Amino acid sequence: MSAVLSKEKAAPVRSAAPLDMKLEVVVVPVSDVDRAKQFYLNLGWRLDADFAGGDWRIVQMTPTGSAASFFFGKGLTKAAPGSTPGRRSTTCCPRRSPSCARPAGACSRCGTSTCS
Repeated sequence: MSAVLSKEKAAPVRSAAPLDMKLEVVVVPVSDVDRAKQFYLNLGWRLDADFAGGDWRIVQMTPTGSAASFFFGKGLTKAAPGSTPGRRSTTCCPRRSPSCARPAGACSRCGTSTCS
């Protein structure tokens, strides 16, 4: 895949008003829903919802002071646990210190890349 760079600029559209856009939901693939839920509860995140039915389960949590929520569960995404398509993963192993800023897979404390 290659990128094509252009010096062309988009023509301004006079009828378009600026949008107030905010990130509201991030889907986080996990392998163990209960373990992930407990991990985020231990961080002080608010539990907004925990619904299940048949072969699916959805948990919604919101970090303290955040307007964005995180969804994880069973049957919610086909993405591999520990990955978050479209962004660099910064989820941490539960045994890591919350102050550790290294991305998952680089944990020097527990030597594992197993993410919650």
